[in-house]
Amino acid sequence: MAEGRGRLSPAVLGERPGGRSPGVPYSPLYADLYHSEAGAWAQAEEVFIVGSGLPGRWRGRSRFVILETGFGLGNNFLATWAAWRNDPERCDRLVFISIEKHPLTRDDLARVHDTVASAGEGPAEPARALAARLIQAWPPLTPGLHTLDFEEPALPGNAASAGVSLLLGLGDVKDVLPQLVAAVDAFYLDGFSPDRNPDMWDAHWLSRLGRWAAPDATAATWSVARPLRDALAQAGFEVTRAPGFGSKRDRITASYRPRFTPPALAGGLWPEPERARRSAVVIGAGLAGCAAAWALSREGWRVTVLDQHTGPAQEASGNPGGLFHGIVHGEDGIHARAHRAAALHTAALVGPWMGDGRLTGHCQGLLRLDAQLTDDQALTLIERLGLPPDYLQWCPQERARRISGLPVSSGGWLFTRGGWLDPAHYTRCLLQEAQ
Repeated sequence: MAEGRGRLSPAVLGERPGGRSPGVPYSPLYADLYHSEAGAWAQAEEVFIVGSGLPGRWRGRSRFVILETGFGLGNNFLATWAAWRNDPERCDRLVFISIEKHPLTRDDLARVHDTVASAGEGPAEPARALAARLIQAWPPLTPGLHTLDFEEPALPGNAASAGVSLLLGLGDVKDVLPQLVAAVDAFYLDGFSPDRNPDMWDAHWLSRLGRWAAPDATAATWSVARPLRDALAQAGFEVTRAPGFGSKRDRITASYRPRFTPPALAGGLWPEPERARRSAVVIGAGLAGCAAAWALSREGWRVTVLDQHTGPAQEASGNPGGLFHGIVHGEDGIHARAHRAAALHTAALVGPWMGDGRLTGHCQGLLRLDAQLTDDQALTLIERLGLPPDYLQWCPQERARRISGLPVSSGGWLFTRGGWLDPAHYTRCLLQEAQ
């Protein structure tokens, strides 16, 4: 999956100069509004949801994949999530991939959606409840991929594995997209105006969208710029104009009808088997085997786990305790980012299990001593990497002593979402969730 490169610069919100468009979030960086003055949810529903043939196209499917360029305030995601929840014939799992170069901080995200809900934007329940779930799950603003899962097994007609997965790629689209491996059913091409944010609408990568397009994929956008239309046509899409939304006269809908189907990406996705044939056998009930069983079950697979012992985690995975946390590296390369993504996803998964007493462990931070760096060196490194304090902090020796309650010999890194867990309990939780 994709990983962005370079430190992130969070979005800055402001008001449009001259008092125009009051109440509509504005980006001083791009000198543009975040959405139409006619309404964010209304734009999302008309331009992107209806423009992608939804909800009809996801009906009867086990999964449906959307790729959005420009997460922004999250309104397209929230409106699509709401439409999925309101459709009794929804697919089992909605996968929403979104790329954002300048993400909002959690506080700004909460402030924006509180204003939107207070103004009556969107249906009351989705505008408040779904936004609150998104804000609660909002990750630390670190470069790379963040997986936010929203399980929905209680909805009428839903399978036990039903839910929405938001894969948030934080970074520049030119860095994130080329590394993405996905079969996308619908592209939401959003972002600030092409003349204000040309990188987001670059014809080079738009003309290669076919590499990620599933059969019969669609693309939708509010822009009708000629370079965009030409790039989509080059990518194998049939482009048509539709009546625009708000002040726009036209918008674009496009269907993937290539004359030539590009070869699958190396190491790409295997064809998805029919539901009746989705059965798997996992040999070994250690951490890896139980995690594989859990992941497969979430995709609607029937899984059988085989092990020579009477319970899980009885051999190499049977340590009394296990730690989860990221790592710090001067280049913040793929190794560091993979550890970070895994640790953050683990924390999000096991936190509720620890909270309700199902899993023994602690998820409120982990201190890792580092005697090789001075305080000044550590602070310089964390500043250069741009890693936020809600993910990583440097603790001088005295602070490390206070936090740990131990006579530690050096300062260290505090991974604020790291922790420890009982591996045997963890594997049992994974298997219970897989049933």
